[in-house]
This record gives sequence, C-alpha cells and structure tokens, in this order.
Amino acid sequence: MIKDPNRREFVVGAAMMAGSVAVNAKPTQTQKILNYNPQMEYRRLGKTGLMVSAVCLGGHWKRVSTVVPGIGTATGFSPEDRKNIYNQEFLKNRYAVLSHCMEVGMNYVDACSPQEILAYSQVLRGRRNKMYLGFSWHEREPRYPEWRSTKRLMEGFDMSLREAHLDYVDVWRITLPMEGIADLDTLLQVEEATVGALEKAKAQGKARFTG
Repeated sequence: MIKDPNRREFVVGAAMMAGSVAVNAKPTQTQKILNYNPQMEYRRLGKTGLMVSAVCLGGHWKRVSTVVPGIGTATGFSPEDRKNIYNQEFLKNRYAVLSHCMEVGMNYVDACSPQEILAYSQVLRGRRNKMYLGFSWHEREPRYPEWRSTKRLMEGFDMSLREAHLDYVDVWRITLPMEGIADLDTLLQVEEATVGALEKAKAQGKARFTG
C-alpha cells in the first residue's frame, strides 16, 4: 500500500524534481545574443527571433541643449535637430552615449525620425556588429497620402537608405495612419500597400525583419 505523502514530503519532493529539471535544462545560448552582457536582461523580439536588450536606446532625444550646451534651445523633438546631424559636438555626444549603451549590454537602437536615423547611422559606422538598428522614416510613411502605395514606399525607403549611407536595416517598421481615413476600404488598401513594401524590402535584403 502506497502511503499518501504529507504536505512537507510533497513540497520537498517537488523542489528536488524542479532542481533536477533546472540542472538538466538546456542552457541559454548567450553566445548568440548580440553584444551580450550578463548584467542585462534580453527578450525575444516578436517573430524575428532576435534577442533584444530589455533596455534599448531610442525615442526622440531629450534635453539636448542641457547635455550639449550651445547647440540649440530645443528640449525635445524639434526642427533644430536637422542642424544637429551636422554638428560635430552633437555627434560626439551621440557616439559617447551609444558607446556606453554597448558597454552595459544594450543591443538595439530604435530610430524613428529622419534626424535620429541620420545621426545614429553615422555614429554606428564600424559598429553594426554591436547594435541592431530599427528604422522608421516617419516623413515617408502612409500617414501622408503621397506615400500610400507599395511603389512610393519603396522609393522612399531606398532614398532614405542612400541618405543615411546604409546598405540595410535590421528592422523596418512602418506606422500606419489610424486617423484621417474615412472608410475601411481605403485603410485596407493602405495596409496592403504597406505589407507589399515590407515584403519587397525583405526579399531584396534591404530589411532583415519588418513590422
């Protein structure tokens, strides 16, 4: 007759089993994580399979006038940023920021404006093996009617790559317009055009992944 285990025996047995599973579990292949740092947490980025740092560099830079005094008065995303991409002091600051991000194990920079793309593509040169580059040139996206066809989106993408001196991006992501479109048919046409452009860019090797 098998004796029913009491609570303590059950807990001890479960703990021993869990420990055995943990020991025999397949170890995480950290050598495949770009710019791996054991102090950083990494998460799978959707269906891409990329393991991306939980803390990434991106968004519109803030407090530029405080961090790099004398280059402008703007404190957030601003037309003044267009001048910054030609300002060596500003680029020196971005290079240093990116270098520190790499030191702590960050491996993804999300550039979502022309200014960010043009700046980070410069300071990433020679270091693309340390960072994934997410790309969204918002001025050439379907939020504007003139960019609502696959042909025009690809023209804009190719133009942007040339301006940034990039051969490819790791993730090309496009923001779809959810307002300003009156009917569902038009929105579906925009979505189809966007998917067509993303698929074409991936097939041509200009975007490793899309979203």
